[in-house]
Amino acid sequence: MIFHQYLQHVFKKNGIRQIELLSQLQSSHSIFSGLDAITLSRWCNNKTTPSYKKQLLISKHFERDLSYFIQHIDHPKITKVFLKTYDTLFNKLETSYARIGYLSIDNGPATLSMLNLTTETHRKLFGVFYKHMEAYRFIYSKLDQNNVISQNCVFTIKQGVQIVSHLGFVKDMTTFSRYFKKKLPTQPTANSIVINVGHFSCRNYFESLIGHLFNHLVDSYWDIEECYVATRRADFLTFWEQMGGTQLLSVQESRFVGNVYIVQFNLKQLLASPFIFLQIQRTYLSYLKLKQHLTIPILVPCE
Repeated sequence: MIFHQYLQHVFKKNGIRQIELLSQLQSSHSIFSGLDAITLSRWCNNKTTPSYKKQLLISKHFERDLSYFIQHIDHPKITKVFLKTYDTLFNKLETSYARIGYLSIDNGPATLSMLNLTTETHRKLFGVFYKHMEAYRFIYSKLDQNNVISQNCVFTIKQGVQIVSHLGFVKDMTTFSRYFKKKLPTQPTANSIVINVGHFSCRNYFESLIGHLFNHLVDSYWDIEECYVATRRADFLTFWEQMGGTQLLSVQESRFVGNVYIVQFNLKQLLASPFIFLQIQRTYLSYLKLKQHLTIPILVPCE
């Protein structure tokens, strides 16, 4: 479904006219403050198409959960340049020594889980992974000194009982702000999230984690404006920058770890990027099951 067809659908369903939508959009978000009747008419008649960020914001005006939009709208085209970057990144990752430590010897079923953890529980589960990164050692030490408990939402993929891939985010910016305030050119606001450095056994698991995590952000954290991604390795930095991110900081780590980079996004812009939105669409129905059960089977093999 192309966007003008989506608009015709919501007009009919909600009994709304173009002139009424124009007034509502102008008052709902600053990005539409200069929207005029001619431009909206061109969108409705398929003469022009708004950016995917604007499409998301318009659809959110009609749908709290974006269910119809996510399931029916045509996703934006992913460029050949981006696909080349992505393939090169995972061709290296899937054949690297770093992957060996996460290969499971357990032949049990693969499962995906969504966990809400305190920082202490997060450290117990993932401390071995993060202990080699000076940035995270500092954060954990500050938590000890100040008795701060931050909530971490983590998506994990297990093979049997062994975690083989994970990706998560933290909403509480207090500790991250303390660590980065003297280094970042801009101070994170309270209405921000940080997506942590994660580990991915293969591209299939990475895509699954990305899709479910960003579905959760759409579902539960729509009002967030700023998004910071902590990522490791220069090729992952390129990956995030090609989706519109701005590098704010490089934390020098050991040669084994590779530098940790902090990349800044507007969350709505990131959600609308072709790669992210495609993963949101692919995992939407699976996310609804995950949201209900917290753990579900993974049907896509890690090849």
